[in-house]
Amino acid sequence: MSQQRKRHIEGRPIEELVRCNVSDYVGDAGWVDVERHHYEWRPDDLLVWIHLKQPLNGPALIVFCRELSAKMNSLLPIGQPFSDWLVVVAYAGDTLSRFEANDYEASA
Repeated sequence: MSQQRKRHIEGRPIEELVRCNVSDYVGDAGWVDVERHHYEWRPDDLLVWIHLKQPLNGPALIVFCRELSAKMNSLLPIGQPFSDWLVVVAYAGDTLSRFEANDYEASA
């Protein structure tokens, strides 16, 4: 990420920070939506949707999800605010994979 882009996203809401970082990883393979969910009875969490332009399956999907999980865990470490997140990887409206902060391996 360029220095200019880093300065631009500083001070942005957490969902924008996550969207920018995940979008850098996803690149031209798709687009990213991030939703912040508010609750009265528990801390807020994030839902990250990755919409792929081409389907992934098998080992490619597993590697993609593991790398993405590592990136999310480094952005939002367990025990910190927003450490409760869910990522959904989809293609053409079908869910290819989904994983959470406490998953060590993505389910494919």
